[in-house]
Amino acid sequence: MQRTQSPRICRLWLISKQRQTKLFSTVMASRLNTFAQLARSRERERERVTYEKVFYRTLYSKKHQREQIYGFPCTKGAWCNSRLKMAAIRQIPKSDGVTNIVQYLGIASDEPERIERHTKPNVVLPLVLAGWDEAYCRQWCEDNDLLSPIYSSSARGGCWFCHNQGVDQLRLLRRNYPELCKLLLEWDKDSPITFKPNGLTVHDFDKRFFYEDEGKVPADRRFKWRMVDELEAQAVSLTYDTVMSS
Repeated sequence: MQRTQSPRICRLWLISKQRQTKLFSTVMASRLNTFAQLARSRERERERVTYEKVFYRTLYSKKHQREQIYGFPCTKGAWCNSRLKMAAIRQIPKSDGVTNIVQYLGIASDEPERIERHTKPNVVLPLVLAGWDEAYCRQWCEDNDLLSPIYSSSARGGCWFCHNQGVDQLRLLRRNYPELCKLLLEWDKDSPITFKPNGLTVHDFDKRFFYEDEGKVPADRRFKWRMVDELEAQAVSLTYDTVMSS
């Protein structure tokens, strides 16, 4: 005679199967989510990261209680260094399987703050070891025809959009590369962070250079920002704003 199972045993068996099915679904959903995250992460790694792309990435601002774009980097803790330069360097051991990497940095012997900041394992400062300061490095490059042409009109070589560049470099950018200056002005309009930590924007510098071209303000150390404010307050026929809006 075939033995029949009691209703209680059947219910327990059914509950057990339901729990197993739910657990299996939860585990599979979690694994699929993990796989999707890995796929997105790898896709981001393959994607070419540019300054402009990171500039327009959004993050939640606790200060403003809303999402906003990165905008221009701050002077301290600049994201352009960590997310563009250093991020690319950190990818080298991951992609090539290299574990022992030595970095050689071109820091001169008369840059004490940078020397202190970069004195760490697997970092070599050959110019410091040789005792070469910036002036001697430049002279050596000139003598050996290795000086970059950029130094013929600029005191520094760096990114054209760098927030650390001085007024002379910005003036040259506006004069020699108007299309890049126009792009920088567009970024300036969108950025929640001012170009300079003292509150000056790219538009402020562009306005200054405009009045320099008009001969209304000096281009040397005699210049004071209040000169621009005074010109804007006066009822002059040709102002920066009227030209830009025309």
